[in-house]
Amino acid sequence: MRSKAEGRRVVISVRDHGPGMTDEIMARAFKPVVRGDVGRSDQGGTSIGLAIAKAQAAASKGVSTLQNHPAGGLVASLTFEMVG
Repeated sequence: MRSKAEGRRVVISVRDHGPGMTDEIMARAFKPVVRGDVGRSDQGGTSIGLAIAKAQAAASKGVSTLQNHPAGGLVASLTFEMVG
């Protein structure tokens, strides 16, 4: 996990080193109970983590994004504007 201040913004990013996501799954990933890989359905969990992160960011006027990393894996970021 990485956090950095960019001007008047704070960006918190988490990267994994898995296969990333297809554009189709990425478009739905912030909705509750969406799984990226049905072959991993035996992993447990409820698949609501990204939906909760997006809701919490939005409550603080933040933005949630996902993107595939060029070297592999997925990067999930939360961006918040600094106030004051």
